[in-house]
Amino acid sequence: MLKSITRNPFLDLRRKLTLLYILNASDIVFTFGLLKTGMFEEVNSLMINIVDNPWLSIITKLIVPAALIIYILLKLEELPDNNLKICNYFVNTVLIVYIIINIMHLSYLGLFLFTL
Repeated sequence: MLKSITRNPFLDLRRKLTLLYILNASDIVFTFGLLKTGMFEEVNSLMINIVDNPWLSIITKLIVPAALIIYILLKLEELPDNNLKICNYFVNTVLIVYIIINIMHLSYLGLFLFTL
């Protein structure tokens, strides 16, 4: 009974990785939209050359991360709960970074819309 009430670190991690994927996908959508305005440029040095090619961007930002997340989730089932907690801390950090990036994109979008 008590075990069903306690949190499941694997389920928490799965939800966070799903949210991370959604934030990653919204990042590329915002990036494309803001780049099309001509008022913004890509500042991520790893993505500068990639965003010029839409297909390469989709592969880099959507397909590869999806495959990695699926692989990670399959491997996480084998880990003890203690390691899942460490993974949760790491994913929390990456989530914070992506939330900040998406907030920046939203603020840039607002800035663009108010300057029209």
